[in-house]
Amino acid sequence: MIARLAALALGLAMMVGCANTRYIAASTGSGDQIKFLYVDKGGNQGVIKCTRAPDGALSECRQMRLTLKGE
Repeated sequence: MIARLAALALGLAMMVGCANTRYIAASTGSGDQIKFLYVDKGGNQGVIKCTRAPDGALSECRQMRLTLKGE
């Protein structure tokens, strides 16, 4: 399962592009959805949500709005 998520993360990173280097800090998924929390070189964070096919292929990937609030 971990290897599969790593492969998905690598595929997502390649799909999103390398113009602004990002790395996957965490991922979570259930059913046919998977979400990736990424951090870019500038320290900005975001979430990308994708639909996952039964064979692991990702489609309909899009950035989600993310607001982090500290105390």
